[in-house]
Amino acid sequence: MRLARSTRRRLFLAFAVALLVAFAAAGIAIYVERFSDPLAARVVDTRACPGCDLAYIRLWWADLREVDLSDANLEGARLWWADLTGSNLSHTDLRSASLWWATLDRIDLTGADLTGARIGRAAIVDSTLRGAILKNADLVGVVLDRSDLRAADLTWADLRQSILQQTDFRGARMQDANFYLADLSGARLDGADMTRASLVQANLSRAVLTGANLTEANLNKAVLKGADLGAARLMGAQLTGADLTDANLRGADLSRANLWKADLSGADLTDANFTGAAMDETVLAGARFCRTRLPDRFVRRNEQIHACNN
Repeated sequence: MRLARSTRRRLFLAFAVALLVAFAAAGIAIYVERFSDPLAARVVDTRACPGCDLAYIRLWWADLREVDLSDANLEGARLWWADLTGSNLSHTDLRSASLWWATLDRIDLTGADLTGARIGRAAIVDSTLRGAILKNADLVGVVLDRSDLRAADLTWADLRQSILQQTDFRGARMQDANFYLADLSGARLDGADMTRASLVQANLSRAVLTGANLTEANLNKAVLKGADLGAARLMGAQLTGADLTDANLRGADLSRANLWKADLSGADLTDANFTGAAMDETVLAGARFCRTRLPDRFVRRNEQIHACNN
């Protein structure tokens, strides 16, 4: 028994040492590879290379804080774990670039093309991505708090489990994007196009979605407490078990939406359209109905409804 335990201990120590050696060797190899490239060394040393052709450059773990790479070609660049805090990458070509776990706080990515880029788990706080193209981008688990993505294109982007608190998506294109379990609390989504987007179990509490297009979006079990959905388009949307307590749905179009077991307690449904909507077991305690268009088969329970005074 003692021999067996001793053997296991030696094997574990040997494995741990081998793992450390492998990591050290990988680190040295990456360092040598990176700085054997004169262009990479120039970027790190001068901290400026606007308009340069840096396609497929390797800058793993590089300190690139406050670097100027505006208008540069960084297609396919490898920037894993790089620190680009405060840098200028406006109008850069970052198609298919790898930015996993990178630090991109206070970065300027205005008008940048990040189509197909892999940015999972990166930190992009207080940054500007206005008009950026993020089609098919991997943004799983990214932290994008308080950033500006107005008019950005996030079509088919993957933002599962991302943190997007108070982020500005006004006018953004997010058709077919995946926001599963994302935190969008307090986000601005006015006029955003989220057609067919997946927002399953997403947190949209206090978010502003006035005039947003959520046609056929999946909002099952989403949290929309106190959210502003005035004049939003939710035709055919899935809202099974969604929490819409105290939400503003004035003038919203929820025709053909599925609201099975959704909670609309205290919601303002003035001028809202529920024609053809499925409202079985929908909770409407304290909801405000005023000129509200209801499904033909919907049975109004007077004790649950506060009708308008006009």
